[in-house]
Amino acid sequence: GRVADISDDDSDDDSDDDDDDVEDEGEKLGMDPLDPDEDLTEVNVDFEFFDLGEDDYHFVKRFLSSYLDGLSCTELADFLVKEESIGTAIRVDEACFGFISLVNLHHPRTKDMKGLKAMKDFILRSVQGSKEKHAALSELLNNQKVSDYFTSSSSSS
Repeated sequence: GRVADISDDDSDDDSDDDDDDVEDEGEKLGMDPLDPDEDLTEVNVDFEFFDLGEDDYHFVKRFLSSYLDGLSCTELADFLVKEESIGTAIRVDEACFGFISLVNLHHPRTKDMKGLKAMKDFILRSVQGSKEKHAALSELLNNQKVSDYFTSSSSSS
């Protein structure tokens, strides 16, 4: 089915207002609703959530590699899929679509992982904002435990 229906019928006096609403919605979606070649369709997708497991290893590794400048992500991907009680795989029709997980940046098993270091570097390269905010994020990622950071930040407020 179509998400938006645009007609050429000018019989309504308030049709210009309706067209403006359709244009606004299309712009929000990154589409040109007035382009007759643009096919606006509705897609029904069922997302399913499962514990991240070893069968997700290749997806996780490919995903990480695409963001980490081609560095080997084998160690980090292996770590993530073996921590089943922490991560969640997002699947569509049994194929992995995405995942979410947490990693203690200062744990002895993770602090020297090349893939994790590359991920921290990627985050720091991508961050926008003041030099002070960039420095605070860098310190948080590289030097301090998160609990120490939030304790000292909240007590100084």
